[in-house]
Amino acid sequence: MKSLKEALGVQPERKSMVRETLDLIDAEVRGKGGFSGFAIKGAYKVVKAVKPGFVVDVVNSLLDDFLEALEPIWKDSEGPDDFRSRLLRFKNRAAEALLGVTDRKARRAKTLTVKKLYEKLRPSAKSHVEASIPRLSQLLQRQLERLKDLGS
Repeated sequence: MKSLKEALGVQPERKSMVRETLDLIDAEVRGKGGFSGFAIKGAYKVVKAVKPGFVVDVVNSLLDDFLEALEPIWKDSEGPDDFRSRLLRFKNRAAEALLGVTDRKARRAKTLTVKKLYEKLRPSAKSHVEASIPRLSQLLQRQLERLKDLGS
């Protein structure tokens, strides 16, 4: 069985993964409510306005690390359906793995604005990432099943 990075981190799958991940992020941000949702929507809007293309670049640059972070869950699964089930069952573990990637990147960020925004939003990030796991698991299942259908 290929690693997630070998299966989804190469072209043309990578392009599809980045596009669908951007759609997932947009949907998650749109769906946020309350005060924290207001803060997230505002921060997202600021980041997109200050540097157009930033979110695309970030998703593309983090994709390999995210796929590697989820690899232990993938290795323990028996295919796309089981992987989705495991992500849902172990959403705490998946969220921690994904946030570990962004924590490392944020510590090394050179832009003070990005660091400050991340530090401000990080305390509530785990609950938001966990809430996104159902959509993420669907995205990954769909991508992996498509590869299976293509004989990859």
